[in-house]
Amino acid sequence: MTTKNNLSFLLLIFCCNFSYTLKGQETPIHSIGNGQMLVYGRQADIVQLFGPPYSAPSVWAMTLEPGMTVTSVRKKGTAIWVHQIAKQGKPIAEITDFMTTDQPCFVRKIKADSSFYFDTAPLKERTVLDNQLLFTAHRQATSAFLMKTPAGTFFYNNYPVLEEACHQFITFGSATLTPGKLQIEKGESVLMVIGGPSYPECVTTTNQVLASNTDTLLEQSHSWWRAFTARRKDFSKLLPASLPLRDRLLQTIDDVSVMIKCQQAREGAVIAGYNYHLGYVRDQYGVSRALLKLGYTDEARQILAFYYDIWKREGRIHNAQGIGVKAFHVHENDHVEFTGYLIIQAFNYLEETGDDAFVKEIFPMLNWAWQVQAEELIQGMLPFNGDETYVAGGILPREALCDGSAEATLLFINASEDLLAWSKDKQMWNEKEMTLAEQILTDTKDRYRRNFISEGRLQTNNPDRMEGQEYPLFRHGVCEQIGRVEGCEVFGWTQKTQTNRYLCANCFAKSSLPAVRSNVYFIPSVTLTPCYINDSFLDGNLTSRFVEELASDYIKTGRFPSQQQGTGQYKILGYDYGFFLYALTQINHQLRYKIYEEMMEAIDKTGAWVEYYMEGKPNGTFCRPWESAINIEAAILFAEREGAMDKKK
Repeated sequence: MTTKNNLSFLLLIFCCNFSYTLKGQETPIHSIGNGQMLVYGRQADIVQLFGPPYSAPSVWAMTLEPGMTVTSVRKKGTAIWVHQIAKQGKPIAEITDFMTTDQPCFVRKIKADSSFYFDTAPLKERTVLDNQLLFTAHRQATSAFLMKTPAGTFFYNNYPVLEEACHQFITFGSATLTPGKLQIEKGESVLMVIGGPSYPECVTTTNQVLASNTDTLLEQSHSWWRAFTARRKDFSKLLPASLPLRDRLLQTIDDVSVMIKCQQAREGAVIAGYNYHLGYVRDQYGVSRALLKLGYTDEARQILAFYYDIWKREGRIHNAQGIGVKAFHVHENDHVEFTGYLIIQAFNYLEETGDDAFVKEIFPMLNWAWQVQAEELIQGMLPFNGDETYVAGGILPREALCDGSAEATLLFINASEDLLAWSKDKQMWNEKEMTLAEQILTDTKDRYRRNFISEGRLQTNNPDRMEGQEYPLFRHGVCEQIGRVEGCEVFGWTQKTQTNRYLCANCFAKSSLPAVRSNVYFIPSVTLTPCYINDSFLDGNLTSRFVEELASDYIKTGRFPSQQQGTGQYKILGYDYGFFLYALTQINHQLRYKIYEEMMEAIDKTGAWVEYYMEGKPNGTFCRPWESAINIEAAILFAEREGAMDKKK
């Protein structure tokens, strides 16, 4: 790993106080959730358990006794997982994991032919109260304790939960649980974990859950998931019979649908993964697109409603928001890029549903999202958002953040075209407002080609944006020393140095960095953005040439790295597959078949894609809604086009 990638990994550790390090990258992570409680599992292990709400710290983890082998299968159309446990090749137990439908309650049913155990790592800052006596008269609980997570516990970075949260742990049958171990003996047993979050809510929910037997709860979960799956488009009838890897794609559609739904909170937001207990606007744009493609229009609407609820209360949206708690994750230049996606997302939803009334309802938020972008324009260019995936992944350096961003600016242009056309038709702006907005859009479009088109290529950044401009004195985001100086705060408020670099208070007092002028970058995922957002501005022949050039490079090298050649190991973004396939399919390029197959090969055993791939191997966060959503939408588009071609034949 290069030094830059090491620093990016260090940043991830600092920003995710609960980050989970996989011991074996070949073993993926799956999700089980119902909008109130969410579990991330790795085969039979529990990696995290938290909620409500989804922006909460994990309270529990369990690791299976060493020497066991596990085969894990998700029941089709559901988030019910069945794990077969074997010891020295002999089956010894079957575990069924599920979430109840209406309560924050995780249930684990166990049938064992011999004893085994799970280690349960004690969690810091938790209070554990043995309350087994409360349940011995009811279904004869074998163990029970109440776990309290105190107010002020961080759920992400230094963002605290504001109130105490309670979770009730109970076992029945042949299992007993302590804060350090789940011991299972021969026979049948049940483990339940029930959330509140408050103590009264936890007690009330526990009584509700215990009023039903476990088999009833399991059947209710089956029924709920069957209803969810029935709302999806029937792709078994829509996909052409001749489609390559047809059965695999049908399975993956089911895998991704369930994975996204598990990670969608009752507030509407879709969490960005086990390392990111927040609702990110960019991530949810891709998720919304996939939900619309799959037929889940209600879920897509809920994402927009989540933002609007926050905007009504706070008058702002940031790069990421707390889900069920008040928190904002603010990065550098935090009024650009995601605000463009937000507007485009609303009009994607409108195009699919015709729900004009809802778009009118959220128009004040969309108007705000446009205005804050317009204020950031310098020489017709917007800067980079500091949490863009290729920035966080170390592909574009942070000294380039104030450069002109081809992606953010193009998103603004497309968002503006959607918003202005609709606003004019619905008379949402007065004549003066409309005239000014049209002038800003026209000026930005007129400058775009000379700002970002270089010898027929789309350059990712333009260092000329800040020529003669004064850099902001402070910005919230990542210290450019990124841990190289003792005491570096890594993330938070940073201050501009005399050389226009940004350092935290600690590093500002102790060190300096030289002035630099950014290199010009050509990152493939940015080059493919016009195709992905169905850009209406750039000439179609030009965007086709962008794709043709990348296809030619891939044919020569067998690779499509997100970073430029010579900058380190071969690393791609997890959604590069989908971006590339989407673009190749749009221009009907023959390479689409190979990329489709390569993308389907990259799926992990749970049916999801991951955050990054390093030298072809999974890297970063598994079970990712953003990458999986983009890739599954591209696969469906590919399948649809193949079906249309079959009909022409």
